[in-house]
Formats: sequence, C-alpha cells, structure tokens
Amino acid sequence: MKNKIIFLMITLLLLLIVGRCERKITSSDPDRIVPEIGPIVTNLQAEVSDQLIRLTWDVINGSDVDLYRIYQATDTGSSENYIILDSSTTRSRDINDLKINQVYYFKVAAVTTDGLEWDKSDEISSQFTYLSISIANGDEFTNKRNIVISIYAPVETSHIKLSENINFTDAVFIPFVGTGTQFELSDGDGTKWVYCELQFQNGSKTGSPLRDSIILDTKAEISSITYSTPANGTYFQVGETITFTLDADENDGDASVRFGSGSNLVSVNLLDDGANPDVTADDGIYSGSWRVPEVFNAYGVEVTGIFSDAAGNSAANLIDVDLIYIYTPPAPVLLSALTESTHEIRLFWNLSTSDNFAAFRVFRSTSAGVSDQSQQINFFSSNVDNMTDDHLTDNTRYYYVIYTYDKSGLSSASNVVNATTLINTAPEAVELYAAVGSSESTVALNWTRSTETYFDSYRIYRASDGNVDTGDDLVGFITNLSTLSTSVPLDTLVSSNYFKIFVVDGHGLMTGSNPAVQVDIP
Repeated sequence: MKNKIIFLMITLLLLLIVGRCERKITSSDPDRIVPEIGPIVTNLQAEVSDQLIRLTWDVINGSDVDLYRIYQATDTGSSENYIILDSSTTRSRDINDLKINQVYYFKVAAVTTDGLEWDKSDEISSQFTYLSISIANGDEFTNKRNIVISIYAPVETSHIKLSENINFTDAVFIPFVGTGTQFELSDGDGTKWVYCELQFQNGSKTGSPLRDSIILDTKAEISSITYSTPANGTYFQVGETITFTLDADENDGDASVRFGSGSNLVSVNLLDDGANPDVTADDGIYSGSWRVPEVFNAYGVEVTGIFSDAAGNSAANLIDVDLIYIYTPPAPVLLSALTESTHEIRLFWNLSTSDNFAAFRVFRSTSAGVSDQSQQINFFSSNVDNMTDDHLTDNTRYYYVIYTYDKSGLSSASNVVNATTLINTAPEAVELYAAVGSSESTVALNWTRSTETYFDSYRIYRASDGNVDTGDDLVGFITNLSTLSTSVPLDTLVSSNYFKIFVVDGHGLMTGSNPAVQVDIP
C-alpha cells in the first residue's frame, strides 16, 4: 500500500513539473501534494491616469487564492527581467512613483492559501505619462457651444472618447489625431464639465476620466443702473461726488456709464471689487464714482449703462429713466472800486466767461457783511464790466459785492470791495444880475454858471429888504446847470424887491449870492 502511494505522488510531481514548468512551490514540506489545477490570472489590463498606472485582472479557479504578486520589468523578454513589485489581496493595484515617459511591463501571479504561486499572467506594457485636457486653452468662459479641447497625452494615443456624462453613456471611442478635437457643449448657460477617456496603441486605457470645466455664457444684460441723490435733492454742483451703480447679475465683466456730449462727454468705469464705492465683491453689481469738476454743466441728460461679460458678450445699452442734472455756478468776477467824488464810487470788474451767462446783480452795504441779502443797487442782463454808484452820502464807507448768475439760476459772488466818498463842502456862490427894463410885475434875472460838480439846483428867493434868506419867498427853482437866466415875479405891494440866488449841491448844502439884488417897482 505504501508503495502505491509513493508512486502516485511521484507520478503527480512529474506531471506537475511537465505541465507547469514556471510553477513555484513556496513551501519546503516534502510531504505536500501539489494540486493539478490552480488559479490562472487572465485579462490583465493597465489603465493610465494622470498620476499613476492602475492594474486590474481576472482569475480562473480563484476560490483558494490568498494573494496576488505583481511583477514589474522595464524591458520585455525572459522572466529574469521581472522583479516582485508588490502584492495585493484584491484584483487591482495602483502603481505610482514611476518615471515619466518610461515604458513598464507587468505580470501578475496568484498565490494560494497553501503558499503555492501559480503561473504568471500574460505580459502587458504601459507607459506612465502626465495626461490632461484643456477646454478652449484654459479659458474660464466661452460664449460658443462649439469648442476645441486640447489633449496632453503621449503619441501612442490612438482613440478618444468625450462626454459631459462621467459614465460616457452617450459616447464612443473615435480615432484621435493631433493634439485637439472639436466638441459641442450642451445647450443652456452654466458650468460645463467635459470628461475624456483615452485608449493607447497597446490597448490600455486611461483609468479615472480626465476632466476640465468651462462656463458657457451666451448672453449679457443690464438689469438696472442708478446714481446717488444730489445734496440739494435736485441737481449736482461743483465738488459733489456722484456714485453710479450697474446691476449685470454676473461678475468679471467690464461695466461703465456715460453721459453728456461733446467736450462734456463723461465715461465712468465701474468695478465689482468690493472696494469703495462698491459694497460687495463679485456679486454682479458694479459701482464707480465721479467728482463734478470746476466747469461742467449737464442739463437733463441721459445716463447710459454699458456692459460686456467675461465671455465676450455685449449687453444692449441701458438708458436710465432718470435724467441727470449737473450745474456748475459761473466763475466769479474780480471786483474793484474807485472813489470819484463826494457822492460817486465807480466799480470795475472783468467780463463773465460763462457760456451760460444770464445777469449781474450788484449789492451794497455800509457794513462789511455785504451779500445777496443786502440792498441791490443794480441789475445787468448784458455782460458789462463797470458802473458808477452815485447819489451817495459824503465821507461814508460803502461795501460792494457783485453776483454772476447763469441761466440755470446758479450764482457766484465776487470778492468784496469798499471805498469811501470824499468829504463834502458847500458849493461856491454865483453872481446874480437884474435885467434893465423890468415890467411892473416881473423882472428878468441873470447869473453866472456854478462850478459845483454835484449840482442839484439853482434856487431864487425874494424879500422886501436886503436880508434875503431861504425862509423867504421861493420864486425860482432851476435844476439845469446850464440855465443862467429866468423871469421871476415882483411883489408890487412894496417899493423894492430884493433877490438872492442859492446854489444847492446833491448833499443839500447851499450857498447864496451876496449881496442881494435890488429891483425897484416902476
């Protein structure tokens, strides 16, 4: 009986040696019986990802497998070129820490629970390289559905499969030539993910799909534009800051507003950066500020919003329903004053340079606080540059200011000036003469011309004696400086009439002729 068992074991060993010449027995136990049929590793595959090579395989008769040994070589040929790289208890293994662009060869063998390693699988090769795809040269946005996808892969790449579905249910492999291929994105704006699977000439494929994303944006629009409220609630003036806001509902675009025309055309860039005046960054609301300069007018002009998004779409311009009003007060004039007499001060100023000039208003006061609330002494609707203020009190200081008004009603005040009138003295007397041949009721009087510059009048008084004064009868009142004669009535109830002529100035001072002229009643 023993002889039969020994013979059977020898026969089995011979069969094992003949049939499985690569089989290795990891145990040194001479009494162990080597089974005739063991696990066979089949369908070894290598999938290349962007950071590793993933090996997968199947097994036949694998119920007694304890682990799998992975063998690696950098040159094909005999088994001596292979070294044990690693082991795995599952039917897959990720191989990393590989050299770029190096071709690697792999075999896998199954080891049973009793320590026996069975035949190695067929050889498979794979080249480790970096893999990636790029949509539209890495742009973040596109406004076209038809795009170019660039592929970064080795020249051994033979086929490509592209899809927006990570499971590639709607895609098949197509031949790959060159470094890029066309792809049509699905309809509808938004973020689009494109997945890519590659197949190489040796039949291996990429493992995890390569992927890249892009934002499809086919339209841009402006929801609204607004601007801040003027300080006076109606119009903006010099020095005020206007804040404009444009709502486009998408960030990373270029926004601006413009208003005015010609030399008064203004364009203001708006930003969505969260810096003053913009409140929140990247919320699709763009803001910007503009300060009204020294000379600028905009009477009820439209404010137009302009926007183009990061994808290159231009929105239709939007005009704000609210017109903007910007009024710049006219430039003030420079005023000067010159005393000319006891009753006159002459004012001089430069002509207004405002294109919108309307009027000058001149104000006067006897105190330094002269303003447009003081007494208005003149109004000019034409662009003049001087005037004389007369009928003033002598020896008095006067203060002046002139306001320049434009057609919008805005005004600006000149500098304040002052001047003092001269001290007044009584006018010089003139000589009075009675004409010869007076009638019984009248007499003709003649006199010399007054030299008084602030002449008011000649006044002739009559009395019955030589002490003629202003309390006597006023028989002549002449306001024309050039009139040098007149006829006055006689008092026929007395034997003689006496006359004096008084020169009166604008301040009310008067000087009478001396002595009185006597006229006898015929």
